[in-house]
Amino acid sequence: MLLCSIPSIAQEFDVRTQCNLEPALCLVEIQTLLTQVAPQSFQYYEYQVIHMDTLFSLAQFETLYELTSQFVAQESLPPYFKIHAYIYHTKMLQVLKKEEESKRFRVEAEQLLNEVNKNFSDPISLVKLLNLQLYSDIDPRIPYRMLKGLAQKFQRRQLPEFKYELFLNLGHFAERVGETKQAINYRAQAVHFAHLLNSQFKLGESLFNLARSYSNHQDHQQAYQAFADSLEAARLADDQIGANLAILYLAKESLALGQHSQGKEWFKQLDNIEVLPPLRQALYLQLQQQLN
Repeated sequence: MLLCSIPSIAQEFDVRTQCNLEPALCLVEIQTLLTQVAPQSFQYYEYQVIHMDTLFSLAQFETLYELTSQFVAQESLPPYFKIHAYIYHTKMLQVLKKEEESKRFRVEAEQLLNEVNKNFSDPISLVKLLNLQLYSDIDPRIPYRMLKGLAQKFQRRQLPEFKYELFLNLGHFAERVGETKQAINYRAQAVHFAHLLNSQFKLGESLFNLARSYSNHQDHQQAYQAFADSLEAARLADDQIGANLAILYLAKESLALGQHSQGKEWFKQLDNIEVLPPLRQALYLQLQQQLN
């Protein structure tokens, strides 16, 4: 047996790094690696977590739903992996507007995480669980308070990947409770940790969120610049969906700045409504009407 044919811990680290830098290429690599490890082995589940993370980042929701549907139908899964599968399955059910099923899996995911957290602390999984509350009708102040507690608890530790997810979600919930100025601060922190991760994909994502907060705060010049920076990062990461979203909002901010012709030029770069996620298509139609 050739030892080089067995994926190592170092190789797994390299895959995670590649997925942060180039998610599209990561999908090809991860599918190859999954054929090189034993099904239901530790590394198999580790690679599948990376697989799910990457599909979600690339908004390949139908593929992710098909994958998580296979996992949630299985009775014997490692607890850590099961939590990830249930969290993503809940999100996909929300995307597909399957509200009742989504509620059921959200409750099960919460129960699983509570059980696991009795035995070990996994702050990233807790942040991902709290992120689920964005898809529910509970009072957003509850998960917001819990996230702030995590920020206080881990304030002296760098942990860039965790801190990125933490401040990303703090920004989401600050916006949800109407604290737009605080959301700007949190989202600027997420940009900082995206830089530390050396991930153009995460940099594009975090800059896009920061730009949205600037826009909500009526700071349209700052919003325009942040969307432009997001577009640059998305293109470097080969993130076509991220690039299209940045272009859509650059058209929107151009109008807010009174630059109608500039907005029209940005809008022309979007071939059609299908290049955008469903949640953003209403804005596309609105801008199409305003720019005609």
